[in-house]
Amino acid sequence: MESNKLYRVLVVGPMGVGKSQFCNFVQKDIKNSINEVKFSLNPCTQDLKSNIFERQGTHYDFLDTAGCGDKPDIDEKNFIKLVDYLKSVNQIDYILLLLKFGERLADHTKVYLKKFGNIFTPYNFYNHLSIIFTNSPKKSKKNSEQYKIIKKEITETLKEAFDVKNTLIDKSPEIYFVDTEIDEDTNEKSQQTVDRILEQLSLKADKYKSIKTSNIDIKGENVKLRIKNAQKEINIFKEEIKKIS
Repeated sequence: MESNKLYRVLVVGPMGVGKSQFCNFVQKDIKNSINEVKFSLNPCTQDLKSNIFERQGTHYDFLDTAGCGDKPDIDEKNFIKLVDYLKSVNQIDYILLLLKFGERLADHTKVYLKKFGNIFTPYNFYNHLSIIFTNSPKKSKKNSEQYKIIKKEITETLKEAFDVKNTLIDKSPEIYFVDTEIDEDTNEKSQQTVDRILEQLSLKADKYKSIKTSNIDIKGENVKLRIKNAQKEINIFKEEIKKIS
């Protein structure tokens, strides 16, 4: 990963899942202690917020989004703002979907995820995606069934969002468990999880090109061309998989 490049990370998910808190948490580089982070008292971000910081010698811009709630009209306005912003910054390098562990995907969350089907190709979205469960226990035998249920829901929702009948790609997105409400004794261990997430981000940023966002279309007017290009990208990816398998 180039240390002089700014890596732009889109942080999405339902309202109240802890996106703002997670963005603050990621900036607390305990190994270097160079970032001073102030936690907001506002539980929900009302507009997109850019968080530019340096961690482990690399520069990031975590885009904290308004997310989705139970008011479709507000969700639509927030999504339009998000699309306008993405068009203005031209590209993003990574997508983090934050969810609460143990909770089923609400209908408004499914609708929210499906909206991304109009602006991203399945190849780009899925290959730049990681899923993070906030304030949750680590994966264990006790919660493995909940984990499987949520993972299946996410996969089915994304397949529907991007109109993909078969598997999106040949592997699942990385899934992490991060507790952002912890005491000082366990802070270092959770920060190590953050380092692993950013390390995975760097690997994907090296493997997959940044997602171009300057010409995204919220209404899907260029949907035929988008699907055609998406299928072409998927075929290319499958050929790459065959070469290394």
